[in-house]
Amino acid sequence: MGKYTAILWALLQVASGLAAFWVGRRIALWAMADPVAKAPAEALAILPAQCPAFRATHGTYFCEPLGVTSSQPVWLLAAIGVLVFSIALTIYLDASGRGLSSLSRKFNFPWHQGSRLGA
Repeated sequence: MGKYTAILWALLQVASGLAAFWVGRRIALWAMADPVAKAPAEALAILPAQCPAFRATHGTYFCEPLGVTSSQPVWLLAAIGVLVFSIALTIYLDASGRGLSSLSRKFNFPWHQGSRLGA
């Protein structure tokens, strides 16, 4: 595997790790949403009229355009599938010797001289 291929694998691992972080955060925020029918009066004054759901964070109200998770089970399953796939891809690229670990071998980074960090 050449140096450019190692860089591409490493970029793919970084991208899949960031995707896992972003999708996981998005699912967590979506799971906190409540229907607009449960919104207090001050939230209804702030939220757009077409907002199907809202979430409150530290006294600030946010519109959740996808609604609550129970109203969109297909989107929820798709998001969980993307989360699982991106986590699995990140782990696979590391375990198979591709990704960031291949960069340390190709470019002879000092921490790859037979010892592990923190050991």
